Amino acid sequence: MQEENIVKLPVLLLTFLCLSAVTASAVEYPLTVSTDGRNLLDDRGDAVVLNAGTPWHLAARLTREEVADYLDTRAGQGINALLMALMVTDGYSTGSAQNVYGDEPFLSPGDFGRPNEAYFSHVDWVIEQANQRGIMMLITPVYLGWGCGDEGWCAEANAAGPTEMRDFGRWVGNRYKNQPNIIWVQGGDVDAGAYGAMPEVNAIAEGILEVDSAHLHTAHCDRQNSGRDCYDQPWMDLDTTYSDCSRTPVQIRDDYNRIPWMPTIYIEGVYEFEHSVSAECIRSQAWWAALGGLSGHFFGSGKIWDFTPDWRQGLVTEGTTSMQHFGTILKARGWGELVPDYAHNVMVSGYGDINGSDYAATATRADRNSVISYLPTPRTVTIAMNRVEGSEADAWWIDPAEGSGQYIGRYATSGTRDFSTPGPGDWVLVIDNAAANLIDPWVGSTNVSDTPANSRVQVLSASPNPFNPRTVLSFVAPAGEHLQVAVYDARGRLLERIFDAAATGEVQTLTWEPHGLASGTYFVRASSGGQTSVRKVGLLK
Repeated sequence: MQEENIVKLPVLLLTFLCLSAVTASAVEYPLTVSTDGRNLLDDRGDAVVLNAGTPWHLAARLTREEVADYLDTRAGQGINALLMALMVTDGYSTGSAQNVYGDEPFLSPGDFGRPNEAYFSHVDWVIEQANQRGIMMLITPVYLGWGCGDEGWCAEANAAGPTEMRDFGRWVGNRYKNQPNIIWVQGGDVDAGAYGAMPEVNAIAEGILEVDSAHLHTAHCDRQNSGRDCYDQPWMDLDTTYSDCSRTPVQIRDDYNRIPWMPTIYIEGVYEFEHSVSAECIRSQAWWAALGGLSGHFFGSGKIWDFTPDWRQGLVTEGTTSMQHFGTILKARGWGELVPDYAHNVMVSGYGDINGSDYAATATRADRNSVISYLPTPRTVTIAMNRVEGSEADAWWIDPAEGSGQYIGRYATSGTRDFSTPGPGDWVLVIDNAAANLIDPWVGSTNVSDTPANSRVQVLSASPNPFNPRTVLSFVAPAGEHLQVAVYDARGRLLERIFDAAATGEVQTLTWEPHGLASGTYFVRASSGGQTSVRKVGLLK
């Protein structure tokens, strides 16, 4: 056997890479709903937002090796939740309900009272593999299917009746009650009540709840309907929005304002590689959801949901790359802390019509340290600068397709100011309280772009990196310019300003030895003369 060409990384570096992946997506289970009904919370009481994908048939179509590859890729892209069917019917591409290993979900077709242990053992493994990567699984226990047709289990559930479906719900609840990374999704692409299946759906949910009250429940209706439009039932904990690029903004607004409040996720829009959808449409659904007050967005791919033969080509695409940038920017500004500007008190003109696809959405962080706007098309917008905390504000344009940003300038937080998009296509506008010293908005824990070679300010190195207990930082900026070097955590919070003086024009060094910080990923940011440079460092204890 030919010897493999293996690159052996130092153990310390391997540990740093693993640590970076874990700290980027770690969520403390179980999830709960905030007392005001607005947010998903983890066990620490922190707001949780879902930057998610939709591999509906993950547990049926892929081998274990392929599942691991898929999950590793998505985790590396910052995805922290996935939408999956517990069981697949024979109405799809393979014409079989069997998984890739030839196992049917039931020992007798459609007999919910005779689940096949071999089939569900593989499902168990898939869910636990996601858990090990910090990924929440939203799972339909019995996917009914569009129009209650042969793509789902609607006919079989109706034939079984509520008693048998309640028994199956108990069986599912008992099997997964100790698996922490699950949210149950009832229905599945359909209004069950329109097809006489609501008693069966209620029985499934109630059966799970009889034995497991810890996991949250939501529902998936059909397009242009929220979960509560079709499943306004006592077991509902979360709402869902299901729309497309023509109506997403108004659908999100209506779902956000629905009483009583309930955390809402954008569970489905139009998918990449389907219906000749544009890249701007894919991005707009995500940004409208985040800035519209929702607690999550699910990105879909026509190559991934049923795992076509070329499914790997759907792993790294224009859409997935833009979703990485989307997650990175919002993580740097605290997605879970954003409050939508539906009254247009912040963006006072240029926002367009919320009933169409040209709507410019705006949200403000609860502490008013940041304003974020998404503009789906070029325009000039007017911002009420007094809605930003502090006396001065920094502004950036960000290209959501490339993840790159350009600094606009620093302005007084009084009166109004017009901002005009710098080019064609869609753009993100970020305005920050200058005194908050937030990290550059396109810099997050999973995507740090190299500083341009022609930048006048550079963080040249950190040695060693990763480090414990100290590292030597080297940086350079033009002589006489005021230079600040500061350290931020992965959420963009300023931890320490370690240099604040005039630059010499030569390479300068200093030793940073943090105290009281846990192991993790941190960012060293140098800023001078309106330019910045950022370097990621890892602290290992």
